[in-house]
Amino acid sequence: MIDEETGTGEVVGREESAHVGVEELTTRAEVAEHRSEQLASQVASLEAELADLAATQEQAEAARQLETLLRKAGAVDIEAAQTLAAELIESEELDAPEAVATLKRDKQFLFATPTQEFSAMSGGGRIGSDLEQVASAARSTGDRRELLRYMRLRRCA
Repeated sequence: MIDEETGTGEVVGREESAHVGVEELTTRAEVAEHRSEQLASQVASLEAELADLAATQEQAEAARQLETLLRKAGAVDIEAAQTLAAELIESEELDAPEAVATLKRDKQFLFATPTQEFSAMSGGGRIGSDLEQVASAARSTGDRRELLRYMRLRRCA
């Protein structure tokens, strides 16, 4: 056999050859075992990171759902309402719709009051006060445009 270390054609005995083979296999096994431990450690860290990302994504989805519910409920200050609703969810173990309903019942000031809808032709919801102002302006100035405006407002009222 040829000695691999020296590259010469010397004859190596079978015992030496077997000894070199066992040492080489032992070294390879140790390297493979070390690499296996590294990969196992890397897999564990990636699984932990995946769990953290999944928890973060779940929290973000819950916050988005809560914000959507608060917007639909007519919350005036979304951030304050979201903070209070999150506290209700954690402390009283409510789900998001129940927390929004509780918040709307207990903290009405955080939500807009329902208003009557008006058409574009009606001039908005201030007809009573506008009618008086336009009537006095039409009387005092005698302007035809103010008079026509007064008549339009009075017709819509």
